[in-house]
Amino acid sequence: MSTISTPSGELKQSRTPIIAISVGHGSLHWVTAILFVMVPFMKKEFDWSYTEVTVLWAIFNASSAIANIPSGAAADIFGRRVLLMAVSLALCGGGMMALGLTDSYLMIAVMMGVIGATSMSWHPPAMSYLSIRYPERRGFAVAMHGFGSSVMQAIGPFAAGIMLNKTAAIPALALAMNWRDVAIINGALPPIIAVLIMLGIRRTGKRVEGQDSSAKMKDYWDGIKELLTNKAVLTLFAVSGFRKVAQNGVLIFLPLYFLDILKFDGLAVGSGVSIIMLAGAVMGPIAGILSDKIGRKQIAYFGMWGMNITLLILPFIGNATVFIVGVAFLGFFIYAARPVIQSWVMDLSAVKMHGSVTSMMFLAETALGTFAPIIGGVIADLYGLTSTFFFLAASVFIANILLPFVAKAEALRAQA
Repeated sequence: MSTISTPSGELKQSRTPIIAISVGHGSLHWVTAILFVMVPFMKKEFDWSYTEVTVLWAIFNASSAIANIPSGAAADIFGRRVLLMAVSLALCGGGMMALGLTDSYLMIAVMMGVIGATSMSWHPPAMSYLSIRYPERRGFAVAMHGFGSSVMQAIGPFAAGIMLNKTAAIPALALAMNWRDVAIINGALPPIIAVLIMLGIRRTGKRVEGQDSSAKMKDYWDGIKELLTNKAVLTLFAVSGFRKVAQNGVLIFLPLYFLDILKFDGLAVGSGVSIIMLAGAVMGPIAGILSDKIGRKQIAYFGMWGMNITLLILPFIGNATVFIVGVAFLGFFIYAARPVIQSWVMDLSAVKMHGSVTSMMFLAETALGTFAPIIGGVIADLYGLTSTFFFLAASVFIANILLPFVAKAEALRAQA
């Protein structure tokens, strides 16, 4: 595959890497989306409290944060992005399969950490690869990266629901597996995709892997110092962090709400989670393309305020069907904001630092998200599961208050 270089450094190449990386990203989110469906059934079997459940998710998030920094640094300094992506896939799938082989809360916690670390360490090499390779269509490339995860996230929970379903009314969909079977079967997918990634992208990505855009050590630390003085970028990190608290909370607490409050069976729980992901699969690329054309700020406001309002309305919906419709709208808004904020951060940072700026953004997200689920779990144990919606809405509201300061800081920096 030939590479055409322009004076601006743009690489006009095949879209094969976008497709391959989107599928790889999707396989990781297939695993984590299925995990959201599995955990309520694990809670039921082991009789965990909501706080015990959210401690597991806190370990998941903390491990993500810890893994993020070395992954971003490795992508920027050494440039071995394809290898880093493949390793993440293999270890994430292995952790999921190991999860299905234990009954110990401690070992379950360890495997949650492995899955969290490896699913997050994928993002810096993958997103920096796409950002460098498609600089003029960065919003589209990042959105397609998210699209792969959204599609697989949409299919995965439904597939897990079928596996866990015991409803005799739909015999063809009543496989009645336990959560361990689901973990082992679905954990095999990412390692398979890892092999395909290594074989597929190596042929079209060598020129990108060897570019001078990979930072040297001194340039890397200079770039870090520059990032830490960029108020617009730091404010966006905070916005992204509070948005992520709400996103994670929705994915943790809604499946529990489906099973414990609405009394859904396995298929209905999986379908409910799939609806959120399907809405995101539709809205993510649209939001990314629109942000390339009309600006990041407008689309970010739309997604963030839409999420805030929907979270406040959901607790007052008593009808299950209407509630699911509200959940679909929530998915639209959650995934409209995500690729836009990610692209906006990269717009404001140097190309050579895109791996590390991705790491720092996800670090901000996971730092806020590590303890937030536990707070939500304690609230659920004390005041009921419905009350967690207000907690999540408050998090989004903080992000919305911060958004105007991003544009202000960006304008001041442009004048400097």
